[in-house]
Formats: sequence, structure tokens, C-alpha cells
Amino acid sequence: MKKNIIIFGSGNHSKVVLDVINEKKDLNLLSIINPNNFNNFKKIYKNKKGNLYGHIAIGSNYLRKKVYNQLSKNFPKLKFLTLKSKTTIISKGTEIGD
Repeated sequence: MKKNIIIFGSGNHSKVVLDVINEKKDLNLLSIINPNNFNNFKKIYKNKKGNLYGHIAIGSNYLRKKVYNQLSKNFPKLKFLTLKSKTTIISKGTEIGD
């Protein structure tokens, strides 16, 4: 079963994230949400049955953390996914977390 995912962020980084989602067969993109306006997401969140996943596609660490805190507080059932392209090269000394 495919995981339903929302991209939060509509800038250049979201385009890269969209490419990663498109290469994965187990993800179904529901929407790309501008984090300055959560109204569309509120409707999706309210009406969605089952699990809903999100990925914050914002390059700025400060803004990404701010959006994460807002989403976690207001939408507690939203789960976040870490996305990695199959072509990504990651250093052996790097740790990737939530």
C-alpha cells in the first residue's frame, strides 16, 4: 500500500523532493503546501483516512524547524518521512535522523 505524502514548501528544494517522491513506488503525493498557508492542509488532514506523511522541503534550518514545530503541535497524527534519492552519496560519518 502506498504512503500518502504532503510536501511542505513550494520553493526550489520542493522540486528536488518531488523528483525523489516520483522515483519511489511506495509514495503517493497528495499535495504541495506553501507553509505560509496551512488552510489547504487542514482540509486534507481533517478528511484523510489512515496515515498521512509529510516532508518539509525548506532549505533554511531555522524555517524548517519553525514549520516542523507548528505542524507537530497542530497536526499530531502527521508522520514525517526522511527521503533519500537512490542516487545520493552519503558520507560514512554522516548521521541522518528525523
